[in-house]
Amino acid sequence: MGSLLPASASAPTSVARLRRFLTGLAGSPEERYLAWIGHFTGRLWDGVAGERLRGAAARETVTAMLGSAASQMGATSLAERYMAADIGSYLPGDLLVKMDIATMAASLEGRSPLLDHELAEFVARLPVAYKVSPFRTKVLLRAAMRGILPDEVIRRGKMGFMAPVGRWLRGPLREMFNDVVLSPRAAVRGYVDPTAARELFAEHASGRADRTRQLWCLLMLELWFTECVEARRAPLPAAVDA
Repeated sequence: MGSLLPASASAPTSVARLRRFLTGLAGSPEERYLAWIGHFTGRLWDGVAGERLRGAAARETVTAMLGSAASQMGATSLAERYMAADIGSYLPGDLLVKMDIATMAASLEGRSPLLDHELAEFVARLPVAYKVSPFRTKVLLRAAMRGILPDEVIRRGKMGFMAPVGRWLRGPLREMFNDVVLSPRAAVRGYVDPTAARELFAEHASGRADRTRQLWCLLMLELWFTECVEARRAPLPAAVDA
């Protein structure tokens, strides 16, 4: 159903979210979670991921990890399983590490008071209805802050702060993407299918589809491999006599 909605770069954010939600409806709870939180749907992943990447990041391995997080935290309902997956993977592996890197790069100390372990343990024991609902987010937090914060703040929707990566990929980062992801060196590794990656980039550059998240992932994967894997394999420089 999600494929029936427009995927162009000019499509409203609400349409893009609905498309992503509908695309992830098929499959097990873990597979739905991957589709909603990840950036590659099954068919898109199968096209772009090379043989080596499929082996290193098999969907079965990832879904097993998410299921393990849910069982360790005693999650029973579907909503609790998704929350457990966030706590076990998305928070420490994505959001928190990004904040840590960004704050330390600016010599700042970042704190997440809502992750205080006593508060988190208390909220984890509350009924699911106190935490999520079909049409409202942050149910308990909004209720607790009523009368303390102005109503316009409590009712306001979530506001992200995305960098204009999509525009950069069509402009100043275009040459970098070609040189890094679409290079013969990257093709030899076998992690990303160069033909599929080139098609994704062409769709994005022309505005036919917004592939910002997918292209950024491919670029970061290649840069990570170059800086962290290849750099470790390189021989250490010989000692220089004083």
